Amino acid sequence: MLITKNQKNAQALRDHFYNTRHDVMFFHDVRDKSPYNHVAPIWTSNENGQYIRQMLKPSDTVLTIGGSMDAIFDMALHGIRNIYSVDVNPVQIPICWLKYYALTKLDNYYEFESFVIDASIFALSDRLAGKILDRTEISEENKFWRLVYKENTSLEMRLKYFANETYYLRTGEGRRINFEYVKKENWDKVRKALNESTIYLEREDIFDMYIPENVFDVVCLSNLHNFYPIDYYVEKLRELSSKLKKDGRIVLYFIGMKPEWFDSWDKDLFPDVEEKDLNRAYIKDGIKKLGVLQQIYDTGNLYKKIKKYFKVSLLPVKTGKGYMFYNTPTDCILVLQSK
Repeated sequence: MLITKNQKNAQALRDHFYNTRHDVMFFHDVRDKSPYNHVAPIWTSNENGQYIRQMLKPSDTVLTIGGSMDAIFDMALHGIRNIYSVDVNPVQIPICWLKYYALTKLDNYYEFESFVIDASIFALSDRLAGKILDRTEISEENKFWRLVYKENTSLEMRLKYFANETYYLRTGEGRRINFEYVKKENWDKVRKALNESTIYLEREDIFDMYIPENVFDVVCLSNLHNFYPIDYYVEKLRELSSKLKKDGRIVLYFIGMKPEWFDSWDKDLFPDVEEKDLNRAYIKDGIKKLGVLQQIYDTGNLYKKIKKYFKVSLLPVKTGKGYMFYNTPTDCILVLQSK
């Protein structure tokens, strides 16, 4: 079951969708603004869901960033039945809503694959969207999509308002979705799991919302650390930790990082970043390279500050190639527990 809450009605969501900057900007100065002000609505995640089965228990009650819902679907597939997800971007609520009902309302896996995973001109097709909308109750999310599809073809919508779709159409490269729920053999299992789970989806800033004490076992923050000043972010982690159940965990996702780099930071050394770790196709000038190295440097500083207040465990997972500037083989998951 999916329960949504968004402070905007369909018309306001439509206006926000059309008027927000929809380009994804890395290494930009959003640190004095609300995170994700200039980030496109996410359709698929660049992350890897491998950590879910290794670090989360089916009995956990989870608070998580909504994002693309990919991790949330895998949590449900893993047996987690109480998931509260929030996203600061109001347009992300109908994005997640549509994806959820693509899983639960379309007739078969091939329709879902065509609508969500396919990167060709057929993705987000009007025909399949219409089927989803006709099979769901009228809601602000339903009305939002009816407005948007009335005013745009699926191709126009993708090119204007979704991140990376121009790349997919230009290269013909398929989406890399490193989660279990998208596998054909899990089609019936994930639909059953979603029917048995309760997923709350709300428009909120996870760092500026009321969180009751002793309710959540786990908080999953994705890569929010890239959008906040380090000291502010660490203070917010400490606040969150104080409200979790005993032995509660906070999960952070570091895209493009290598475990050897964390080993270097443990020794107060700057990691040995090799040329092959950086994607030369995107880093074509010294300014961009300095920006990438600065992010690695900032990650090290954040990691060292986190270790002052938390017990930290690390798990490398196969990268989803989330940041175009990196050519590294792994992402790294950090799991934090209060000392």
